[in-house]
Amino acid sequence: MSLFIAPNHYHLRFRDAARVFEHIQSSACCAVVGVSNMGKSVLLRGLARPDIQGLHLGTEAQAIAYVYVDCNRMVEMSERAFYEVVISALLDQLPADDTPQEVITALNAAYDAVINPPSAFHIPLRFNQALMQTVHHLPQTLVLAFDEFDEAFAHLDERVFTNLRALKDRDWQGIVYITATDRDLVDIRREPAVEEFLELFMHQTLYLAPLSEEDTRTLIQHLAEQMGVTFNVRDEQFIREWAGGHPGLIEAVARVLGSITGPINRDEVQDFLIHRRAMEELRVDPTIRQECERIWNDLTAEEQEALFLLLSPGPTPASEALAALKRRHVILSDEEEHPVLFARAFGEYVDRLRRRHLAPERGVHYDPDEQAVYVDGYRVQDLTALEHKLFLLLYGRQGEIVDKYTIVENVWGERFIDEVDDARVERLVSRLRKKLRPYPGAPTYLVTVRGRGYKLVAR
Repeated sequence: MSLFIAPNHYHLRFRDAARVFEHIQSSACCAVVGVSNMGKSVLLRGLARPDIQGLHLGTEAQAIAYVYVDCNRMVEMSERAFYEVVISALLDQLPADDTPQEVITALNAAYDAVINPPSAFHIPLRFNQALMQTVHHLPQTLVLAFDEFDEAFAHLDERVFTNLRALKDRDWQGIVYITATDRDLVDIRREPAVEEFLELFMHQTLYLAPLSEEDTRTLIQHLAEQMGVTFNVRDEQFIREWAGGHPGLIEAVARVLGSITGPINRDEVQDFLIHRRAMEELRVDPTIRQECERIWNDLTAEEQEALFLLLSPGPTPASEALAALKRRHVILSDEEEHPVLFARAFGEYVDRLRRRHLAPERGVHYDPDEQAVYVDGYRVQDLTALEHKLFLLLYGRQGEIVDKYTIVENVWGERFIDEVDDARVERLVSRLRKKLRPYPGAPTYLVTVRGRGYKLVAR
């Protein structure tokens, strides 16, 4: 699903696209940096659309030939594979009717040489010749947009980047490079052999921020239409709080909330109850966990440690890592200018990781990333499917009394209300209670409230 263009062709990330086009018009290369699923690929693919180019450039859109190169299509991390995907993208995306025959001939010859090279020497030679012919004969500025560029930049032979820099130097206005990475190029690779390539992007780095409030609202309503549900103002606020303008998290949170709300308009009390239930599901939702895990894995060890310090008691010392996190919009400033994480979902994920590094806490805890239960630091083993459902129900309402009707409805399902008797519920509770006492003398955290139901106590 494309999140770049919402209904009525409303253009998300309008300002980001405008900045990239400004660099292109000045023949300057541009690096787009943002954490996983922040929208880099959607942005780069969107820039290739004629309607988007016309919206920003008007008649000057005819002055650029924009080619999107997906580095994920490389069959191996090699110079040959890189040149193959670039040439393939040029052949696929340059319009056949408007591209000079000299360019088509040179590109086809280069493709044949890359696929079946007479020698290793011919691979970079034919690629360079083809790109020089393309830049020389094309009436437009050639824009090569390298998406998913992280691994390619980290591992390809330095000659690739020496060649790309040399091509730029030969015709500064004839070719422009756009890169999309999770981290700054200089943080991925900073050896002297690639310094000249890095210089092309030194003052043109665009750090993708979370979507603006207006763009977030547009995306939420677009998703609501797709799912056939109703999201009111309170729902939008809930999604923004948990997703923080991150497109991947917005979609995941909206999916969870939409599965509960349905198409009916609700009052404030109903919204409160629905949002409370949605929070329980979000904390164990695998898609939310995966999105947060990808963002976490994008960070350096120093940045991860800085986030642990940020969420720990006491003042947070200033550091280069915190500054880098602010540049990449992982950390924002609240109304009082205090640093905060950009989304509640990611903040809770990081805090769970932080607590895992601390001494075990007393009480019952659930780790949704491991889908594991811990009691006084001991991991509870071998919960059955029914025991796991019962635990999640009680854990999500920790400290509250849950009656037998609610247990049957949530553990077995509403259609079993008349089939599951009290004795069957009591046996399930008894089995779970036994497993929540991992050693002799451990406290009893699952207690019976006679005549009313059961509850899980925090300590």
